[in-house]
Amino acid sequence: ASWECMGRRGAPPPLRAKELLDTIIGPCARTIAYSHLLADEGDAAFLKACTPAKVPWMQRWAMASSPFRWKVKAALREGLVRSQGHVEDCRTRLRTALTEFEAFLYMPPYADAGPTVAAVALASLMAPLVLPPNYAVTFYEGPMLEMEDLPPAMREEVAAWRNTPVGAWTLEYYKAHRRPDPEMSC
Repeated sequence: ASWECMGRRGAPPPLRAKELLDTIIGPCARTIAYSHLLADEGDAAFLKACTPAKVPWMQRWAMASSPFRWKVKAALREGLVRSQGHVEDCRTRLRTALTEFEAFLYMPPYADAGPTVAAVALASLMAPLVLPPNYAVTFYEGPMLEMEDLPPAMREEVAAWRNTPVGAWTLEYYKAHRRPDPEMSC
């Protein structure tokens, strides 16, 4: 239903691109990113991502409590990350899907000059894996996480995904089309 709604605002993506976005790119990008943030060495980055100033104080207080945060992380790990084998499978499936998806980058709606619904969908789904500098700017009053906030293994993984054609496209798309929050000082 959401694709139908979005289709009213511009050219929908080709059917195969939509399938890749819905079934592989989105779910696998999130699984890979969360596999790092939910690991013990990702705890500081997870805490920072969950406790920006605009989040109600009770959520910040609850997430600052280690036992509560560990329960949240365990539930997310079980439901999203599942196992290291599942994460590796997602990496393989995502690499294959992005290789197939590269052809779509050079045709409408992805090659259109302005933002399109399909392009916003791709950039949004890849953002957790490439962490564009202006990702989540409005809600977080700045970048959600910066490279130096990440655990070393995630930093390496983000750098690798940034160097793929779709990762580089995502960074450029955010740079060109992500509006900074008007209340933010530059």
